[in-house]
Amino acid sequence: MPNIFSTNENLSSVPPVVGVEIIKVARKAPGGRVSLFDLFHRLKDKAWFAPRSVYFGMLFLYSTGLIDFDGIYVTLKSDD
Repeated sequence: MPNIFSTNENLSSVPPVVGVEIIKVARKAPGGRVSLFDLFHRLKDKAWFAPRSVYFGMLFLYSTGLIDFDGIYVTLKSDD
């Protein structure tokens, strides 16, 4: 069974670190809502970029209750 966290991978591509990058992109978007297409477009030039890393980063953020999905949009949850 494959592991989500590996001891030999680059730390810049682990889900919590990628999650921070996703949050940075979403905070710059109006209303904290960004489409998946725009998210991937903004992150594709990063040295650590891989679709799998972004996928696991989004799963990490969703499981911790920091983001929500609305169709093709990723929305930051408010602190309320």
